[in-house]
Amino acid sequence: MGKWIKACTVDQVPKGSLFSVQLVGDAKEQTAAAHDDTADIDTTTTTSTNDNHNSHNNNNNNNNLSSSQQTKKILLANLDDTIYATDLICTHADADLSLGFLSPEGVRCPLHLSVFNLHDGKPQNPPAQNPLKTYNIKIEQNTIYVEV
Repeated sequence: MGKWIKACTVDQVPKGSLFSVQLVGDAKEQTAAAHDDTADIDTTTTTSTNDNHNSHNNNNNNNNLSSSQQTKKILLANLDDTIYATDLICTHADADLSLGFLSPEGVRCPLHLSVFNLHDGKPQNPPAQNPLKTYNIKIEQNTIYVEV
């Protein structure tokens, strides 16, 4: 089991949008930046004891933050009011997927147009061949948490 880290509020990832989150270190410090680059938000990790939450689970989560110097870049996507979390960077050519396009098939890379399935991270077409890592998310009191 990983560590749940506060990413942003639900309002920051409206339906049909992409949102990038950069988690720095061991979650003592994190920064988040919106897809449209209009907001830079510095937050700190919070712990909630509320057991009433919505969860979306992915099974491709095997990259834990183990070093306080490590940075984890996460893409949050709201597809039909379901929020998904994957790696932010395309596995083919290091493109920022928050600058891509969201469709029912997944997120489309802005560079070479590979589409990645948001459920399992698998590329749906070339040139990408390797899947994105996917992450569990939970929502508590209008806040999105990502398990890393």
